[in-house]
Amino acid sequence: MSYSLRGTLIRSLLKVVTPLWLLICTLLAFHAWHEVNELYEEQQTLFAHQLYGTLPTLGARSEPQSVRPGDNDHQAMAVWNPHGQLLLVDSDGLELDARPGFTGFASLRQHDEDWRVYYLSGEAGSVAVAQEMSERWEMIGGLLL
Repeated sequence: MSYSLRGTLIRSLLKVVTPLWLLICTLLAFHAWHEVNELYEEQQTLFAHQLYGTLPTLGARSEPQSVRPGDNDHQAMAVWNPHGQLLLVDSDGLELDARPGFTGFASLRQHDEDWRVYYLSGEAGSVAVAQEMSERWEMIGGLLL
């Protein structure tokens, strides 16, 4: 059995290039995951702060107001007064709990969906802004393709 020099060279290159390519793809996926999470979490934080600024206006209402979500927008939000009474909700089917005094991110699983929720609490009340994790995975898939 004789091998040509060209065939031997191509096989040798494939043995080196293929694992290197897989390693680079893996590193790019981790980097994309980090960047996408950072982007979406910053957006959630900004939106929560904007909603929190509306609490004095919303607090004057006697009944909770429900906002109709768009066509499956993969997001949810809720606003509570300092006593834990719901003032505004756009749940997209998600049931968010009031967490007075808690500020930060939490992960939630409901209806076979994973959600990332940012809670912001203060003297005026609490705000929760949630987003489906599948939205982030779609973005990462698009970036990798």
